[in-house]
Amino acid sequence: AESRPPPPSWLVEACATLDPRDVDEVVSVFRRASKNAEAPGEPGASCPSNPADAAAWVVEQERNLGWRTLEHDASAREALREAFGTPPPLDAVLDRLARSVVAENLATTSGIRAGHSSSSADDDRNTEKNQSGGVLCAALASRALCRRAASGDGDAVARLTNAVSPKESEKNNLASAADRTRDERARIELARALASVAAPPRGTLGEEVEREAFLLEMAKKRKNEESENSADADGTTTRPPRRTKKERTDAFETLLAHSAFDASMPSRRGGLVPDLTDEDGQTFRLFRVLSRNDLEGDLSTDGDTGNDADGPSEYLISPLSAWLLSRSMPAAWRTKWRRVFCSKTHGASFATLTSLCEDAGPTLVAIETDSKHVVGGVASTSLVSSAAFFGDARSFVFSLGRRRRKTSEAKGEAKGDGEEEEEETRTKSCYDFGASRATGANDHFCYCARGFVSGRFPNGLGFGGQVGHHCVFLDAGFETGHWRASAATFGGARLFPTETDADWGTFKVRAVEAWAVDGDFKARLMAERRAENRRGAGSGAGGGV
Repeated sequence: AESRPPPPSWLVEACATLDPRDVDEVVSVFRRASKNAEAPGEPGASCPSNPADAAAWVVEQERNLGWRTLEHDASAREALREAFGTPPPLDAVLDRLARSVVAENLATTSGIRAGHSSSSADDDRNTEKNQSGGVLCAALASRALCRRAASGDGDAVARLTNAVSPKESEKNNLASAADRTRDERARIELARALASVAAPPRGTLGEEVEREAFLLEMAKKRKNEESENSADADGTTTRPPRRTKKERTDAFETLLAHSAFDASMPSRRGGLVPDLTDEDGQTFRLFRVLSRNDLEGDLSTDGDTGNDADGPSEYLISPLSAWLLSRSMPAAWRTKWRRVFCSKTHGASFATLTSLCEDAGPTLVAIETDSKHVVGGVASTSLVSSAAFFGDARSFVFSLGRRRRKTSEAKGEAKGDGEEEEEETRTKSCYDFGASRATGANDHFCYCARGFVSGRFPNGLGFGGQVGHHCVFLDAGFETGHWRASAATFGGARLFPTETDADWGTFKVRAVEAWAVDGDFKARLMAERRAENRRGAGSGAGGGV
């Protein structure tokens, strides 16, 4: 039998990171795309579970494919792209990751060979050829790196982010204006590409405007605070501590890290967005077809048009926002979301909200303000009325920006003086778009008080901060709320843009929704209670004997 050198260590590591079923899927896609692929040695042959054996199996499959290098012909590259169904921007990122893995390995291998003499030049060349791997091995390595990024590996996240738009001036560690422009364009192109995989557009005008505004906001790079405190020239601190540059959240990077792997695997794309259902468990329509007159009409907050119940603002959570927020949740919370409360359906009643969420399990609460900004928080447990904070570090707060833009704003057309002034006001100060996670500063995750008569415990629902001074708070009257950018629980998250650099503010409430994000929680809870009742009945029956 022919003696073959061992597979490269980086391929073994990739096979250890990936599930054997994922390796099988990638190999199967390559077989479909290659006209030179040979049939497996035996029917039903699949990837071994041992990483070293799996890597050797992959190398053998690659030999059968006939694609040994990353420089295969353009038709082969197009066949692979079509077989995987990845949009070009995502395919480009995966290709850069694959090339970086191979280049890094070749550099390491060359360094090792330079340190010792080889007894055979042929052995050296064969080892280098095997260690460099080919296009299949590199594809597996790039997907393994994406999976490590999704698990929170900092190095993998950095490499994935850098692959979005490599900087030409990276050598001297300086980002030129051209680099920044290229980076911004690459981010929005990739955001659109990922969105097309996660939540394909429906083609309605209303969705098009809302979708583009959301993606532009998500892909925008946030200005980071360089220090924890802002001080005047005399050294006196004028604002509460803020997060450092490293601690601030980038919504795009979070979404990319937690979506790239699933988006690159055809069988996993269905899990990128939770199934959104109404109170009866039925999947509901999220957008209606809007005419251009609907969008060019008066969208001010000086009263409703009377048609909101049929339009996009009926639903505060869309597939895109569910995709973004679910990426900051545990895997068990990303499958099915059920809307349990809607103020437009159930009325503006805090008592109804808390009663419907009592056994809902982990709950997302979204608030639309009079300025049409959507903010809120996620409680890691069911909402319970208490003077004490509850929940754990899986809780977070979020901001989804302003809903429904005017057509002229969305398409970059000329604006009137009033529109320019409104846009300038909205963007004068930056805010933390997306999810802001707990920092570990304290355990004041969630607060819910109902029926309290003491002013010490205001009735309502709050996230983070201190009683009466929350990161975001919904008053039990359902008319007003407040926010503070000084709540250490979630790193001083700023959920609203403001005209000034104020660290707190109030808002009027337009609509409220609550979603049970662990879709099967209530069913499991009811099953546990029935089982407990049966055990109790059996114990009672036997106790009298």
